[in-house]
Amino acid sequence: MNPFPDSAPRSRVWLWVPIVVIILLVLRSAAGYVVEYQWWREMAQVETWVALLSYAVLPGILGFILAYAVVWVAHARGMKAAGVRLRDHRAYAAVSSLALLIPAGLATLAVWADRWTLLR
Repeated sequence: MNPFPDSAPRSRVWLWVPIVVIILLVLRSAAGYVVEYQWWREMAQVETWVALLSYAVLPGILGFILAYAVVWVAHARGMKAAGVRLRDHRAYAAVSSLALLIPAGLATLAVWADRWTLLR
């Protein structure tokens, strides 16, 4: 008999907790947009809502894409300076590309916090 039981099932729970939290946050935001769309549709002003939404969301998306590109190029250049090519390590390239979403998101957090300041 093994006196130390395998703790793998419990560790899997901690993997799912952040995923469920992220899904709930995304669903909460999506529900807010659905309610807002329905209200603007009831007022027959969907075009106005789309224009307001594009002014509010597009700068954040473009900033995120730019920040991600800068961080990814810096990482790729750092790997090249170390004498390693990303194409030689495909699994690492995929994981690191996903991990670079975090600093790019943090770099654009201020834009998402107060979007209208950027537009003024």
